[in-house]
Amino acid sequence: MTRVCAVAAPLLLLAHGILRWLGGDGPARATGHAVFLLAMLFFALLASLLRPLAGSSPLATTATAATVLGAATSGWATVGRDAAGWATGGWATGGWGVAGWGAAGDLAEPAGRALPLTGTLAPAGPLLVQFGLLVLLSLLSFAEPRRLPVWSPFAVLAGFLAVAADPGLLPLAALAIGAGLAPLARRRPPPPVPPPPALPPPPPVLPPPVLPPALPLPLPLSERSE
Repeated sequence: MTRVCAVAAPLLLLAHGILRWLGGDGPARATGHAVFLLAMLFFALLASLLRPLAGSSPLATTATAATVLGAATSGWATVGRDAAGWATGGWATGGWGVAGWGAAGDLAEPAGRALPLTGTLAPAGPLLVQFGLLVLLSLLSFAEPRRLPVWSPFAVLAGFLAVAADPGLLPLAALAIGAGLAPLARRRPPPPVPPPPALPPPPPVLPPPVLPPALPLPLPLSERSE
């Protein structure tokens, strides 16, 4: 499952970035948001799977919790933005003029009021995901035993910095993140089977003991008298 998450998460980010390039409302925007939600889900699942490999330190636990919380926050912020579009009917006036969008907006708007997302928490979601993943990858790259190459977290960091500098670079950032996660997607060979324990050497063969020459037996008394 780790291999699936390591491949699916950056590919979904790549698809989201391409859909952002296409722009516009309607199907491209809705599909892009759905793809982004799936990417966050796979990132959270990947962090949970990497947690046992990174050790039982408090830092690994904190990084995993930050990734899961950030993914949930980012997903809720995306749903909230979609709820606003559905409720206002902005998308229904375009090519997607179907009653389903209006019904979804009617359901999502009360949910947004019940669990509001503050303006400071919404942008913190991606930062938490980035922090958690970078910490987990760094633990796997620098702590013994090393399970990832040293360049892996730096490639993921380059992708995060690219999208932070310009959201339009999201497809390129997704490729960098995918390169950093590629070692997790490789099929690892089975561990070598240890050789059987060596048998103890046989005991040395000792030569037979040399017996002293046998002494002549004394004659019986009857023979002595003769």
